Parts: sequence; C-alpha cells; structure tokens
Amino acid sequence: MLKTKHVRRTFAPLLAGLASIIALASPSLAGEEQVINAFSTWEGSGQMVQTGANTSPFVGTLTGAVYIESAEDGPLYAGTMTCPAVLEVNLEDGSQSAKGDCAIDLQDGARVFASIACTGYYLVGCRGDFTIKGGTGRLEGVSGSGPVLFRSHLHEMALTAGQPVQRRDAGIAVFRNLKVVLPDAAAKP
Repeated sequence: MLKTKHVRRTFAPLLAGLASIIALASPSLAGEEQVINAFSTWEGSGQMVQTGANTSPFVGTLTGAVYIESAEDGPLYAGTMTCPAVLEVNLEDGSQSAKGDCAIDLQDGARVFASIACTGYYLVGCRGDFTIKGGTGRLEGVSGSGPVLFRSHLHEMALTAGQPVQRRDAGIAVFRNLKVVLPDAAAKP
C-alpha cells in the first residue's frame, strides 16, 4: 500500500502536467484564445566581447526547462526551450536589449516557434514581447503573444569582458498572461 501511494505522489504531478498540455489542444479550445502563465529556468553559453567604449554583446544560446503554472498543482514540466539570442549590454548605465528566436519542444513531440525582443536594466531584467510564430505536429498554425521578463547576471560578466571570451550564464524567463490561439488542426486526433 505504501508503495502505491508513493508512486501516485511521484507521478501525479507529471500526469497532471500532461493533462494540462493535452487539454490545451482539446476540440473545445481550438480557435479560442487561452491565457497561460509559464516560466523557464535556463542556462546560456556563448561569446561576449566589448565592441565599443560602452557596449558588450553576448551572442549565444539559452536552453532550459519550461514549466506551465497550474492553479491546482503548481508548476508542471512541459518541455524544453532553446533560444539563439543576442544581448547588448551598455557598460556605462547598465541598460540592455535583446532579441532572439526560440524553439519549444513539448513532451508529446510538438514544437512551438517564437521570437523574443526585450529591453531593460541589469538586475531589473529585460522586459518585452514573446511572439508565437507557429508550430509543428498538433500545434502547426498556433499563434499568440504576451509579455516576457528575462533575468540574469550577464552585465556582471560584461564588465570584465575585453577580448572575446566564452561565457556561461543562468537565469529565468517569466511568461505572464501569454495569450495563445490553438489551431483547429490541434483538435484533430
């Protein structure tokens, strides 16, 4: 009996996560706007070099897990996100701007394509827009957009950048009130 309860406790959140992702593609939701809250914990690797008196760009790839927030079960693992991106850091005032493209691979094999553009300040974060540009599999034709907030400590590294240097970083991306419209094809078996 104890073993069965342990298995249920261990796998219940995973099954709930899968159920929430599958529910996003149910026939009753196809073509209707859905609002999702999610976040990604990411790691980045790339190159950083000072390219001007006060500028130091980071050119690299951010990769990490994506979690969808569930009101009942908290954060549920949904898949992975990979984003080639460029972050420009102003060494004088700490301002930053970034842009990139992303592929989000969901657990069931579907993929979502998106773009990111943000501006902000060191320690405050880079706020901007996350735009869904389509997908594959059951999510072919998906669309949507919403605000995104990226946080990292790249500016700290930029202050030490002179010659081109390989850099690693970590951070979080927060997606609040992401509006998603699922394609009619997502409702087909």
